[in-house]
Formats: sequence, C-alpha cells, structure tokens
Amino acid sequence: MPQTALSGSCSQTKPWVAVVSFPWKSPTTYKFLSDLISIREPISDKIVVIDGNTDRMDTAQCSKVVARDIGISMHYLGDLKPKYFSAVIWILKWLLIQCRASLELARTRAEVDVVMFYAAYPGDLLPLVVTKLLRKKSIEVIMHSEATTTIARLLRLQDPILFTLLDGISPESRGLIKVHGIEKYGQKVLPEGARFITTNASRRN
Repeated sequence: MPQTALSGSCSQTKPWVAVVSFPWKSPTTYKFLSDLISIREPISDKIVVIDGNTDRMDTAQCSKVVARDIGISMHYLGDLKPKYFSAVIWILKWLLIQCRASLELARTRAEVDVVMFYAAYPGDLLPLVVTKLLRKKSIEVIMHSEATTTIARLLRLQDPILFTLLDGISPESRGLIKVHGIEKYGQKVLPEGARFITTNASRRN
C-alpha cells in the first residue's frame, strides 16, 4: 500500500505521538494498547497516551510515555438498570469522554506531531476534528466490525465524516475494509494489522 499519505517531509527525526484510546470497560483492550505502545516507543521520541483507564496499561518499561488520564470510564449497558437509563448514561459518557480527550489534545498540541486513534472508534469524532484544527496528522486503527446494537448502528452513521477527515486508516483485518467500505478511501488505507506500525507514516515534518 502507498505510504505517501502521511509521510510529510523526508526528515528522519522520530515523531512525538499522541495515542488516543477510548476507555472501554473491557480490560482486554489495554493488553493490546500496552503492546502498541511498546512497539511504538523505539520509533518515537515521545508518546502521550490519552485515556480514562491509564492505570490498566503496562508501560513501566517505557520511559518515553506520558499518561494523560481523562478521569472517566465506560460501563457495559447491562451494568445499570433499567436498560434505557443505562443507555442514556452511556451516551452522556460517550460525549463527555470525547470532550475531555479533545481538551487534552489541545493542551498537548506542542508535544504532538501525529495523533493515533487506537481502540477509540467510534468514540473519536470530536477529538479527530480537534486534531484537524491543530493541523496534526491522524491515523485511525479500526478494530470493530459488526454493529450489533441500536447505539452501534447509529454511531456508524458518522463513518463517512470520520474516514474523510482521517489522514490514514489501518483496519485490524482485511475483512473490516469491506465491512466499513474503507476501500473507497484509496491511499488513506494503510496495511491491515492493528499492531503493525509503519514508520514512514508518522515521521516528523
């Protein structure tokens, strides 16, 4: 796949990267996030992680990592009763998380060249808009496939806006390219594989 969409200049300087993740309830996400940061560290000068569960990450050996915890985490829809009340709270949290993540991005703008959204879809539209306003490069790792709930189906309506704004889209698997209709975004589509890093895609200008 072409790597020119994000490469910028030919500078060999290692980038300063912000990794924006969504604070899902499942702890499995943080094993993958920790792996990503471990892979990312040798090819980055600095990594700012923005999430609401930063204490779940295993980054003790990563000296370049700065955690910015937004102080809020999601819940499973079945955690609260009645279910409609749980759904309302879930949506409010979804919006608040995006606002707080956006604020942290704005605060760290001088420390960031590239913003990588990892396990953040579909809760990252507002932070992505802020990323574009700050004129930072953006890469999204798409990990979700089927829209199995009403909320998930509604959130999928934002996909055309999200994918249009992104500089690079990296689906976790080849099957997700078709599920999300990503193939029509051409050179933005990076090689699939959520934890495979393309160094050319995130060099500093």
